[in-house]
Amino acid sequence: SMSANLSSGVTKIYSTDSAFAAVKSDGSVVTWGSADHGGDSSSVSSELTGVIEIYSTDTAFAAIVEID
Repeated sequence: SMSANLSSGVTKIYSTDSAFAAVKSDGSVVTWGSADHGGDSSSVSSELTGVIEIYSTDTAFAAIVEID
């Protein structure tokens, strides 16, 4: 569930006009809110590992990931 994903390890939270993205200490990301504003990251979830920073606009998120 969403609350279980956010219950621990959240280090930063970012927002667009109608969505949120939380970066966790393990480099994973949890998003929620309006899918039209970045709240549904399921199509790129496999790429959201090692995230170190997120940038946002009114309607989208961009993640910076650490490259091994």
